[in-house]
Amino acid sequence: MRSSFRFRSPKFWIIVGLGVLFLALAVWLFVWPIEHVPLWRLVPSEAFFMASFDLSSQGMSGIIGKLEEAIVGLVPSWKGFFLKVSFPFLLPNRITMSHRPNAIIVEMGRRIRAVKPLIGLSGFPLAYRAFGGSILLARSSSLLEEVAGSRGPSRWTRMGGSFGRLEGRDCFFVVDNGDGALSEFVRSMEERYEFAAFPSVDAVSVVAGYVDFEGEDFGRGRISFFCKDGNSDRLRSDVRFIYGAIRRKLRPYGVGLKGRVETEPGAVSLDFKVEGVADAVVRVLSSRISSGR
Repeated sequence: MRSSFRFRSPKFWIIVGLGVLFLALAVWLFVWPIEHVPLWRLVPSEAFFMASFDLSSQGMSGIIGKLEEAIVGLVPSWKGFFLKVSFPFLLPNRITMSHRPNAIIVEMGRRIRAVKPLIGLSGFPLAYRAFGGSILLARSSSLLEEVAGSRGPSRWTRMGGSFGRLEGRDCFFVVDNGDGALSEFVRSMEERYEFAAFPSVDAVSVVAGYVDFEGEDFGRGRISFFCKDGNSDRLRSDVRFIYGAIRRKLRPYGVGLKGRVETEPGAVSLDFKVEGVADAVVRVLSSRISSGR
């Protein structure tokens, strides 16, 4: 009996092989699980300040949309088209920044597998290293090695235990003055500008705050100043002064700020409402991009 089996042409097997390779690559990039590394573990232990922005939140979508329009409109047509198409893919889920030392944590999830090679090919000026679905960027590779080698608790993993709930906010920040780093920073600013803006800073242990946006132009938030000795009375006047100074500083940018200072056991808090943030960010960013051309 004659067999009906016929060998396929080499072209057929090449197409099949490419299809299997493409499918495997797609599964690896977008489906295969990736390790989740807690945000607080990636913040350098020496840093005294960190701020985080959830770019995937519903509240941030209006601001991100305006930023996308502004950035695309400032680049040449063909680059603008490429940027518009790739923007949703390249947009991180979250960006977190630390100060002293300065570092940036970019959370991408599974997309990190595709983005990491692009960073390498682009000649990016900062040192970088992937940790699960995030990339840590810093000026020094030694800082990356230090974060990679840390296994025990740090000041920021402990902060995560106290303030981890803030990760559910659109934007938040935490400042640790446990070792006097904030006090030192404030003193240097006061000497530079010859003005005492925060005399009671030594009484502060931690400053933590957040803001949630409702639409592209309105947000609500709170900033809390926690006291080392539990006595919050002497902080109140300083917090009121800081609120007034920030309000005046934001006014020329078209940002409206209204707040109320309250004293609680062991803390002084500022509850506030803010308007005009999206337009202000777009104006500042557009100006910097234009001047950098």
